[in-house]
Amino acid sequence: MINAGMTPAQPGLVARYGRKVDGKVWPTLLPVLAFDRDGNPMVFDPERRRLELADRVTSQGKFHEVTPDLIGRRVSIIPADGWCWARGQDTGPLVGWALMSTGAVKPMVVDPETNAVVDASQMGVTSIYHRASAW
Repeated sequence: MINAGMTPAQPGLVARYGRKVDGKVWPTLLPVLAFDRDGNPMVFDPERRRLELADRVTSQGKFHEVTPDLIGRRVSIIPADGWCWARGQDTGPLVGWALMSTGAVKPMVVDPETNAVVDASQMGVTSIYHRASAW
């Protein structure tokens, strides 16, 4: 919960960490959730299980910077409301539209083999259409 002394962060900002293991630096990204009164970024510390200043989280390695999340994590799912997918003779409803931290919107479907919600491009979907349109 963000208290009165904090400002909620805009979606799409991450704190970048690096942990050195066997001479290699392994990156870790944690979403920035808020800023304190002085403008310092705050993240959820998975080890302490609480909101913490980004530079005090040591479980993820050394804190480097706050940066836009260019990987594109899902921020929200928007209902698909009548949108469908097609791949050859197979068709089905979209689960929703995933709003990504980069601003992109991706169609999401259920993979029939794993029952997991995935990006439609992972299933080879060839077209997206609305069921009310003439197809």
